[in-house]
Amino acid sequence: MIAFKMNTRARKPKIDAPETFEARGVCVPFAHRQLRHIRARAEPGKPPKEWEALFADPSGESGRRMIMPWTQLPGWMQFPPRDMGLYFALSAQVEHGLDPLTVKRLSAEADRDQGADDIAKARYIVVEQEEKLERFKAYISLLAAGAREAGLALDDAALKDADKAKIMAAIQGGAGGNALTASLFAYFAKRAFCNETEVAQRLEKFADLAGPLGVPGDDPSKFPTEGALGRAATRLDEFRDQVRAHERRVRDQAAQNALLVAFAATQFRDLLRNEYSKLAAVVKDLGRALAAPEAALETLALVRRRASFALDGWEECMNVWTESIRLRDDGKSGTAPLDAIEYIVKIMPTLPRDEAEGVEEATCWNGIDLARSKMVRNLVNWIDGKEDGEMKQRIEGKRP
Repeated sequence: MIAFKMNTRARKPKIDAPETFEARGVCVPFAHRQLRHIRARAEPGKPPKEWEALFADPSGESGRRMIMPWTQLPGWMQFPPRDMGLYFALSAQVEHGLDPLTVKRLSAEADRDQGADDIAKARYIVVEQEEKLERFKAYISLLAAGAREAGLALDDAALKDADKAKIMAAIQGGAGGNALTASLFAYFAKRAFCNETEVAQRLEKFADLAGPLGVPGDDPSKFPTEGALGRAATRLDEFRDQVRAHERRVRDQAAQNALLVAFAATQFRDLLRNEYSKLAAVVKDLGRALAAPEAALETLALVRRRASFALDGWEECMNVWTESIRLRDDGKSGTAPLDAIEYIVKIMPTLPRDEAEGVEEATCWNGIDLARSKMVRNLVNWIDGKEDGEMKQRIEGKRP
């Protein structure tokens, strides 16, 4: 017998508001239409029998999620082969639990092995090639950052002027390349109290973790344009700006919905900026990071995990918005952006309670949670249904 229960881990009764990203669960990209929007709550060290599958309440009450034991999920409906393969692959990740990047990789492997068509199977090749390229680009970016650091310390003009293109040429054996890389690795070997080979190995480990993130430049508030997570963060920032502009053009319920989406996107954008600042600190002082590689690797792993959780679930929201703009601009549906925002309010990721900074942010998220379950017409107090100017000011006040 399939066991269901309602989620009671909430800021307010009947509202889905997890305490942490892990408790929120990870989006699982099952291919079957009825399995869309399922999240897997699978914390590290817990066996699959203690995992949970979360999905929207079939009664249609937005903001609520049904919870099913993960092990009972295949008995709920007949899985297609690809989804069953993904289910078993996910269930084998007991030691580390699930995070969005692990799910992405295993999903690509399920497409490769049991994809419904050649297009699905080709997605594995795309993901595999993307990961290799990301690691290589991160390695080059780290070397370029290291060259600037070493150049300033040694007052070496060649190192200070060594951008990514020159580092690439040096690695490929261009003119003066051996001298450039030799000076770079010699400097960091001295600082890290190891030899040049160990410096290269440590940098490669840093690049493995930083690959999906991308390596930030001089301005850590700007997300990298390289790395799947860096591109997604950049896209989220742009999406936020577009929704804010849309909110200023519409009124009443449409403006309220856009305001909620823009506020949520801002909160996640700010969280991501904070994580990328930690990555930027490692990149800015590679000498220290290479001298204490375990601490640096721990920082990079945590930033990577938290950034992937923060972006988990936003891709569909942004795709829906992009498609709505296309439909509007093509003259096929003038109301598409309004419909898209209303849909996004219902499916956009929830910020866990532990991530909300201060009473005002938590209060605003309480309002968003309740708005999802009621979708009332105006900016009102979501408890008694009366117009709430204070709530409007709180949310608008958090829009930089």
